[in-house]
Amino acid sequence: MPSQRETRRRALLFMRANKRSLFGLIGIPALISVAYFLNLFTVGGVSNRSDQVYVQFVSHTSQKTISPNIRLVYIDEEHNRALLEQHPQLAGILNDDLRRQPWREFHSQLVSKLDKAGAAIVAFDFTFPAAANMYEGANKAFIDAVRDANNHGRTHVVIGWKLDEMTDHDLSQVLATEQAGDIEVGGMSSDTGDSKSLRVIAIAISDGRTVNGVIEERLRTPIPMPLRLFTIATHKGKPLIVSHLEANQGDVALYENGTNHLIQSELMFCEADSPNCKVTQGFEWRRTAVVPLIMPSIDSRNEIPYENILSSGDLTEYKDKIVIVGARIDQEKVTVPGAESGAQLYGYQAHAAILDDLLHNR
Repeated sequence: MPSQRETRRRALLFMRANKRSLFGLIGIPALISVAYFLNLFTVGGVSNRSDQVYVQFVSHTSQKTISPNIRLVYIDEEHNRALLEQHPQLAGILNDDLRRQPWREFHSQLVSKLDKAGAAIVAFDFTFPAAANMYEGANKAFIDAVRDANNHGRTHVVIGWKLDEMTDHDLSQVLATEQAGDIEVGGMSSDTGDSKSLRVIAIAISDGRTVNGVIEERLRTPIPMPLRLFTIATHKGKPLIVSHLEANQGDVALYENGTNHLIQSELMFCEADSPNCKVTQGFEWRRTAVVPLIMPSIDSRNEIPYENILSSGDLTEYKDKIVIVGARIDQEKVTVPGAESGAQLYGYQAHAAILDDLLHNR
């Protein structure tokens, strides 16, 4: 039987001969554990270097196109010149919130035309704050168009919502709860070289607290725009109800006619006293279900200028389609994985990409 000294000598020789394998089995997990406990991984679950690896990975392995069932209509000054020349009062929408309001008269025309064509959903990926007195007529025209669409029952009109911005009171009277989607959900952005990259987007947010020893948790409503559009697009008879986030995993549970459907996601957690953790007053923590944002291919088959809808005499191709209306505003741009130099999307395009993934279970 070898002596204790001989045993140690053999063990040392074995470690020297197999040091690379041993580092893979022991050293790497140990380093990961140390990094975790030293908070080298961010709240988003990844470090800057990990983000770079993620971006490189998806840019070489993921390529997708937006489904033709999703159509995008955008407002900007470069591609809507004919409309702006005919109606100069519309100029400045990208710089002045007040001057967005006269567009509501044209939003009413857009809703009416798409409703007549049989579009499944018309979603405005921006908000509708209280109308100024000078634009009450434009606001009323839009309200009437939404009311008519609701009465016809063909087209669901959805508007954007923000926690810190009041929706126009008269408009809110004709909108049901399920006709609003939270657009200020963002995601988890992080440094990737010289720019910011939006890796994931929230699809459900839940605030929690402990009351008399009992855990109480509730979803924040309205729910984020991508999930709102998904629940409307996939309803059967009655809209799907978002019931809760699963307790120990990132799944979002949807309830429909006695059946639960689960959407796989990643779960982010933060406490009320943590930096950048926006918890509803009176609650102690927040859980956010997020899904990855991967660069989609968007071309003219999916996306056209706003004025093209108003001037078109035939919109039959929009029957049963989900139409998302958005504004191309610089501050809405986000860099996303999918290109070596970093590709950019606008907010409404990012929501369309996530909606497409939800509809196709990617």
